[in-house]
Amino acid sequence: MAASVLTTSLLDAVCPQCNTCFERAKDECVECGQDRPDGDWPSLREYPYPFLGRVVDGRYLIDRFLDSGASGHVYRARGLRFRRPFALKIVDARRFEEGKVRQKVIERFHAEVDAITQIRNPHVIDVYEAIELDKDIFGLVMNFVEGRTLEQILEERGYLPVDDALAIAAQLANGLHEAHSRGIIHRDLKPANVMIEELPASGLFARVLDFGIARDIEEDGSSSGSFGFQGTPLYAAPEQCTEEAPPDARSDIYSLGCLIYHMLTGQPPFAYTNALRVMDAHVHDRRPRLAEANEEQSFSEPLEFLVGHLMARDRADRPNDLHLIYEDLMALQKGRSPRHFGNRPVGYDEPSQSDADRGHFAVTTPPPFEWVSLSEWTSTELANDPTMTEAEEAPWLASDTELDMELVSEVESPFERDSIPMITAAVLDPKGMACVFADAKKSVHLVGLGAGAFRNSIAGSKIICATDLDLHAGYMIVAGREGQICELDPGTGRRRSEHQVDGSPLALELVSSGPVVYYGLERGQLWKLDLRTNSSHELLRFPDAISTLSAGRKGAMLVGLWDGSMAFVDGDEQLKWHLPVAPDAIADVGLLDDEHYFALDGRGGFHIGALAHGQVLRTISVGAGLRTVRRLVDGRIVALSLFGATVQAWQLKVN
Repeated sequence: MAASVLTTSLLDAVCPQCNTCFERAKDECVECGQDRPDGDWPSLREYPYPFLGRVVDGRYLIDRFLDSGASGHVYRARGLRFRRPFALKIVDARRFEEGKVRQKVIERFHAEVDAITQIRNPHVIDVYEAIELDKDIFGLVMNFVEGRTLEQILEERGYLPVDDALAIAAQLANGLHEAHSRGIIHRDLKPANVMIEELPASGLFARVLDFGIARDIEEDGSSSGSFGFQGTPLYAAPEQCTEEAPPDARSDIYSLGCLIYHMLTGQPPFAYTNALRVMDAHVHDRRPRLAEANEEQSFSEPLEFLVGHLMARDRADRPNDLHLIYEDLMALQKGRSPRHFGNRPVGYDEPSQSDADRGHFAVTTPPPFEWVSLSEWTSTELANDPTMTEAEEAPWLASDTELDMELVSEVESPFERDSIPMITAAVLDPKGMACVFADAKKSVHLVGLGAGAFRNSIAGSKIICATDLDLHAGYMIVAGREGQICELDPGTGRRRSEHQVDGSPLALELVSSGPVVYYGLERGQLWKLDLRTNSSHELLRFPDAISTLSAGRKGAMLVGLWDGSMAFVDGDEQLKWHLPVAPDAIADVGLLDDEHYFALDGRGGFHIGALAHGQVLRTISVGAGLRTVRRLVDGRIVALSLFGATVQAWQLKVN
């Protein structure tokens, strides 16, 4: 039976600063002291958080919105019987497909709540009970902690002293050990899921939050695949990135290693802005040492050894006992020699084959941490923010950009506002007639632009990591991560042909007059595929993954790579130049005019360079909101953005 949910008429105003509700007669916020705005307090009825101001089950008054977690919104609730605050997470199972999938999610929710409520470790947030608020909507009642997340602390301080980081890590190992002993795997350990209190007597006190309640479940009951997981790629174990095996306790141990690395250096071990690039690094790149990323602190050899063991690429090489990890962390904190994993090296210094192939363009130390566009964060966090409703005013497009950006088309997106998945590929039609999005739910969405807007969503069985479209010529090409290049009918979605290639095609360029497809692989090979004869041959090899392609006149090709470099290949398929251009992955490239190229990078930098020699002439910040940029057949430079319930096309005019 659902609990009673009542709206109290006494609380009718909301503080826009801290999202606390109170009586409108107040001249200042009862929580943060904010003065009444000139236009009066915002109305509770108009605020986007539906449970704010409600009394739940006759026992909890929800008076403040706190945050959004992996599975729902989190509020503060005041106990009406016991005068103390609680944290209340609202989990809405209706976002899952109705039927067996939703039922399994609900069953798993209750099973995990039953297990988590038995945990009595001080370093795991207390969960008291689950309340059914409505059909398939649940409230999870937890302990309310007055503190800050580790994410907030790291944003403020950069990195932590070694002693503080070791103390926090030991406490997290303590809490996770008890959870693992009860069969509970976190799966999303990251700074935002660690709450820190600064206690006067004992110093920093850490608690683990958000133990993966209501994860997505496939029909067979298994957890969802690599892009379906709810974790954050920056801290995900290699097996979470490859779908080779479901996560287990050793996956949490890998994430703990990433967390320790971040606390000590001020950035995650692979701090790229492209989610796919991060996942590739977890699977293939050399494990960075602490000393490589932070020269301001000194790190003992045993500490380097321990972090190396935790972050072993093969989980069979990782420790599987958090109690022993806890003992090593405590020993290091007390200045003693660790007995288990910090007393011997691990072979994570050996470069993978991909590292050896990458030559002088390899990025040995990731760029400074900045999680912005072309990533999961842009797709989910920004698009799900209900306070941002106008695309033209959204701060993810730089307000001070030197580019003249004119909104030329805005149509309904193929996604619900509250369920936008991670975008794995996006492209504009050469005439600006339509665009294609591929998402982490293994679907491809064809969206018409302009007055004759249309939508066609095609469900698939593989993650699509590259796509191209020529609607006028009737071609739509998609590439799966496992090496399938498929030609689809744009109208029906039917598969016309399929070509299997050796590797993951991360970039596609269709030349419909051929018709041929150029594709770039994750290992840096550039290939040409003839769609008529199904024949292909390798053109060139580059030292890093190819992230984007653009074909010009007479067969010339611009190539963008994940290390931020670019190359120009002439019509005779000869490499003319290959130079570093941007601090991070190249998201899109193209010809600006006969003498200049443009390149968009993962941090929102728009670079203009000379086609003759490749040198960058000018860089403009456009912000993190542009998904893809293309020079259309009529010469216009048009960019695509996705925000909330709309798709926007912008014409870019370079002054």
